[in-house]
Amino acid sequence: MTYGQTPPDPFAAEPQGQPTPPPYVPPAHQDTRGYAQPSPAPAYGQPSYPAPQYGAPAFPTFGPRGDEKNWMGIVSLVASIAAFFVAPFVGSVAAVVFGHLGLGAVRRGEARNRGLALWGTILGYVGIGITVIVVIAYIALFAFAVQEGGFSGSIDA
Repeated sequence: MTYGQTPPDPFAAEPQGQPTPPPYVPPAHQDTRGYAQPSPAPAYGQPSYPAPQYGAPAFPTFGPRGDEKNWMGIVSLVASIAAFFVAPFVGSVAAVVFGHLGLGAVRRGEARNRGLALWGTILGYVGIGITVIVVIAYIALFAFAVQEGGFSGSIDA
């Protein structure tokens, strides 16, 4: 087509002299004789996306996060450390009690600080053991002093 000619009409009937091309026939699958699986037919169109997750929220929730009982493990560790400096027996017992409560909360999925609760429980038992040994040592020392006559029971000597 040269400049100045009118373009052919796309809606006009085909001229009688041209043959119509044969329709497209896809090729048949070749026999692979067991060497490979035949490839699936190619998928046309847009790629498929995974189905939406209807059970998952699309925004962050403000419900229980699994750490609302972390305070038990923290109290256990703080009480076990305080037992060595402030209140030996009471702090150790509190550390053991809150440590076991914290470990139970971790097991149920209500807390996430297993290490704090575990160390608070261990140090609580160590504190109780040291307290028991010190009390036995004081009783033995007092009994030895009374037996040897070092303590007469009266203030005037």
